[in-house]
Amino acid sequence: AVDSAEKLDMLQSLGADHVIDYTREDFIRGSERYDLIFDVASNLRFSDCKRVLTPTGKYLVIGHDHYGTRGRRILGSLPQMFKLMALTPFTNHLPDANFSMPNKKDLMAVLREFLEAGKITPVVDRTYPLSEVPEAIRYLMEGRVRGKIVVTP
Repeated sequence: AVDSAEKLDMLQSLGADHVIDYTREDFIRGSERYDLIFDVASNLRFSDCKRVLTPTGKYLVIGHDHYGTRGRRILGSLPQMFKLMALTPFTNHLPDANFSMPNKKDLMAVLREFLEAGKITPVVDRTYPLSEVPEAIRYLMEGRVRGKIVVTP
């Protein structure tokens, strides 16, 4: 798992076998090879990640476009997603593009089973009342959140 130093302990407590402080080490420039790169922050380039994947390694991206702060407010990450979808037939490092809509009820049932069995552990950083949503958004945009922010009625 890759993150800032202040979040590495949390990542290890969640089960990460190996953690990297991105402020001190650039895993893309190293010699280590990875079976999976799951880019949650959407701040990596596939061309860079491809170099450090094993021959059967996968690159998965599920990003948030830094909440529109990079000046791409209209299209956001869509151009990047379309580019990755176009590359899918030409590389084994990307999952097949799937445009089918999953059954949300079925997905929620699986999620509930995982939660009840202890297979996943939700991490809640902070809870804000609805009246403090602007403060919650400011905190979120600072990039220091460890887990999720919950807004209560």
